[in-house]
Amino acid sequence: MNNWMKVIAAAGSSLITLLYGGWSELLTALCVLMAIDFATGWVASAM
Repeated sequence: MNNWMKVIAAAGSSLITLLYGGWSELLTALCVLMAIDFATGWVASAM
């Protein structure tokens, strides 16, 4: 049952990505900045 849910989620995500036109450089930049924000948040909370 759990495996079917993953398949449905992956298919739905793929369809949404196809409809919106794929991955762009702006989405890459957003993900990089989010990763940096996440990492610096962890470092700040550890201090």
